[in-house]
Amino acid sequence: MTAEHLITGFVRSLAIAAICLSPPAYAASANIEDRIERYRDAIATDLPAAAQDALLRIEGTPRQLLALRSYLRANARLIERWSWSDDEIESFEKTDGLPRADGGSRSRADALRGGESGLYALCEHRRAKPRHANRALEYERVGTARRDRDRKAVAKELLASHYADPPSTTSIDRFRIFLQRWRPPGAPALAAPGLSLHGQLRAIDFAVYKDGRVIAPTTLTAADAVWKEDGWSEKLKRATIGTRFIGPLTVPDEPWHYEYTPRTRVASEE
Repeated sequence: MTAEHLITGFVRSLAIAAICLSPPAYAASANIEDRIERYRDAIATDLPAAAQDALLRIEGTPRQLLALRSYLRANARLIERWSWSDDEIESFEKTDGLPRADGGSRSRADALRGGESGLYALCEHRRAKPRHANRALEYERVGTARRDRDRKAVAKELLASHYADPPSTTSIDRFRIFLQRWRPPGAPALAAPGLSLHGQLRAIDFAVYKDGRVIAPTTLTAADAVWKEDGWSEKLKRATIGTRFIGPLTVPDEPWHYEYTPRTRVASEE
């Protein structure tokens, strides 16, 4: 056997040994996923019970981290801003504070009528809580590419040497600060579950009806095809001048979405 054969055999043996001794890629991946979940859970234990429950309803760790970031940034105002319970909504509906287009106490608004019989707008406030508080699936709009990018950003942070595993008090505080300061590119223009203004009836979705049939629904596909092309967006905007409704929402584009405020909107406001 020549020296060349001996060297070749030795190199092959080293390569095989390296493959056998190296941990598989999926093991390293699973390890960082476990670490992310441990830190997520450690921070979540300090949240109010309602926020913890909301996190459990959100599918996937990347989406949960986005919501957790929002809850941490709300800080001391988290409970104050949290969506009302069914009992709280029912109690509010019995008061004179229930929004309508003229700032009064009922939900039906006929400001769009313009002399046309059977035409009116309806504040769809009853959909607020199940749609924006209980249904954490609002975050389903966060695409796969975004979720992967966010996961990698968090993984990179937690792989730094100053993060203990299992989490220590110091490293948990460090990760909490990271999430509060984190600015994920292209973050979804959605309120985290429980923090939408809809949850306290401070945001209202209007639908346009004629003779009891909806002709301008509150769906994203109708934003351009119905609300803008048929002119309902501008009509509703004009109809809300002189009321307590401010809007519409532009990001995301929801021409039916208005915020209800104590301040009256005057004609000069855009």
